[in-house]
Order: sequence, then structure tokens, then C-alpha cells
Amino acid sequence: MLVRIHPLISTVVGERALRPISAISIISAVGTVLSPALFKAPLVLSLLSPRLPFLLLAAGGTNPVLFVTLIGLRLSITDWHWFDLGRRRGRDLAMKSRISRKILMWNPRAQKIGVIALLVVRPISRHLLLSGMVGMKSRTVAVIDVVSTVVFLSLIIMTVQGLR
Repeated sequence: MLVRIHPLISTVVGERALRPISAISIISAVGTVLSPALFKAPLVLSLLSPRLPFLLLAAGGTNPVLFVTLIGLRLSITDWHWFDLGRRRGRDLAMKSRISRKILMWNPRAQKIGVIALLVVRPISRHLLLSGMVGMKSRTVAVIDVVSTVVFLSLIIMTVQGLR
């Protein structure tokens, strides 16, 4: 069996921020493997493995406030760790990503504006890593993260309701 290790993880093995990230990744993998068995419980499936098809299933049969709260917490659980990893080790990791290298060639103000745009579109791990790397304030990142996650989940709910 061939196991592909993400270049970021292979670079910083032993890094404290990777413990919770690794744990959540394992939980997500277990949820994906168990997806046929959890098909009848889409919220549980989405909490274990928040992939878009599972989120769409869960949004259709769950109270919207409960859905946004629980899934929002699940999606945001490792965000601080990615931000922290970027802040402490980001420059070491910058050469692993083409977009990181390009953004780091910009002036500092443009770097922050570019990363804010990426976070607004979707606060995923690499964007959070970049936000720590370019020195954004944690409060700014947290607000953008929460707001864009809530908007993302609300759009999922509206899409599912619109398809009915």
C-alpha cells in the first residue's frame, strides 16, 4: 500500500500544531470510510467528515441554526493551529507552495490584502497558514474565519432549500 504524506507534514514532523490537525484528519478519514453506514445520520457523518456531499445531505434534514453551529465548530476546530503553524514556521514552509511563493514576493500590505481575499473566499488550511505567515492579527483572522464559515454554511442551506 502506497501512503502519500503531505509535503507540509513531512517537513514539520513533531510540530505541536500537527497533533490536533492529525487527529481531526484521522477522524475525517474514519467518517469517510463509515459513510455508507452513516448515510441515514447525515449530521453525524458531516461532523465526522465535513465533505461537501455530506454537508448537502445534512443541511436538508437539520435545523439551520444547529447545522451552522455544529458544522461551523467542526470546520473551525483546527483553524487556530494552522494559523499558529504559519506564524511560527510559515517562512520555512513557504517554498512548498507556488501561491505562497508568489504572495511572499509582494509588499507586506499587498500580502495581507491578498490573504484577506483568500480567507474571505474560503478559510481553509493553506489560507490560514498564509495568514499567520504574513503576520496578520489573530483577531482579524478569527473574525474573517467565523464570518466566512457561517456564510459558506448558509449558502449550503440556501442551496438545498432552493433545490426542494
